[in-house]
Amino acid sequence: MVVFIGLLLVTFAVPTWAITLSQDFDSGSLDVDHSFVYGETVFLDARETWDPSYYQSKYRWVYFKASDVTGTTPLFLLNERTFFGDLTSHKFVYSYDQTNWNYFDNSSINENDTYLFNNDQPFTESEVYVAYSLPYPVSRVGAHLNDLAASPYLMSTAASRDGYVLGYGAGGVDDTGRTIPGQPVYGYKITDPTAGGDKAKVVLTGGNHSGEPLGNLVLEGMVDFLTSDDPVAVALREETEFYVYPMINADGRYAGYYRSEPERPWQDTNRAWDDPHWSTSQTVLRDAMISDTGGEVDYLIDFHQFFEPNQQTDHFYIESNDPEGLFQEALWSFESHLEEIPLIGRPGMLHYWATLAEGLSADFGVAAEFGARPGLTEADLAAYGVSYAKALYAVLVVPEPVGLIYGLAILAWIGVMRRGRKR
Repeated sequence: MVVFIGLLLVTFAVPTWAITLSQDFDSGSLDVDHSFVYGETVFLDARETWDPSYYQSKYRWVYFKASDVTGTTPLFLLNERTFFGDLTSHKFVYSYDQTNWNYFDNSSINENDTYLFNNDQPFTESEVYVAYSLPYPVSRVGAHLNDLAASPYLMSTAASRDGYVLGYGAGGVDDTGRTIPGQPVYGYKITDPTAGGDKAKVVLTGGNHSGEPLGNLVLEGMVDFLTSDDPVAVALREETEFYVYPMINADGRYAGYYRSEPERPWQDTNRAWDDPHWSTSQTVLRDAMISDTGGEVDYLIDFHQFFEPNQQTDHFYIESNDPEGLFQEALWSFESHLEEIPLIGRPGMLHYWATLAEGLSADFGVAAEFGARPGLTEADLAAYGVSYAKALYAVLVVPEPVGLIYGLAILAWIGVMRRGRKR
């Protein structure tokens, strides 16, 4: 009888359910083996997927699935000390379908430098996805191209092997022992094929750093605008060829890495454009950019994300042969809070390599950085992409009848902004 009562007490003391964690999906990232759950408290251990000495034991990208959470309000805990950045005012996001995302209600950092976050109300479904910021999986590139398939302005490039696929990454085994299949490397062109003449050339890229999905959302918004019927987009297509490489580090994104990929996990992909022979996908992309454009472009814009929520402004790094700075002046007319940061002497970075003769001989290389601020939406990020497109219109398009008034208004505003900055 005593044994029976003891077993009965144990049965009632242990929950009949238990929250489980997983990272086994496109761009998932969590050290599941070292994370654990105690009741409704979830202790998270992030993956350290890039190991130069000054980044050892550091992480940034976190994205996982929690199952059996219906009716619960779990408290998630993460070691802030090993996060490479600032979580002070940051908020994680969650979704039941990986499409519609919400921000957690509460977040704080306690006296032990542990980052805590939770919701006021219980989860309403069994599975929830949780991420550092709005994700952008590799699969979304293909889905987006399917959405654009009917556009007469979307076309393959010279380097395309299969539709918009340039080749495939090497894949490999990631730091947690998972086999990562080689992911498709995409490239395509946007222009008006009926408009002849000598056109400007612009290269647009995203996903250079695998753990920076916000840049992809900005690029997607820009592409949607460039393929739209807006008069500015119409004029841009008539005067410009846009070469788009939407997911530079597809293997790394799929594997949930921060700045590298399974083929060479210690290598920052944006420090090796001058010699990327070690990377299958990066070699495919560099060769494609040169062959597609003829090795000579006017602009390259590489969309990134940064991890300092307390920084007051988003910003962009510039490598430019344009001493007048017309592009940045045009961009400020739409996004006045952006901060320009000159960055010199980094030949392995894509926006710098693009300006070299052995690269793309670009007049202007830009690395655009966007922060994951609480409340930021996909629509907000898409609007950034539209601003970048309109800034290009202001400096590349000769105002013809459709765009004359609009173009003159932009240029007049640029003059006002420039005079204001000189005061």
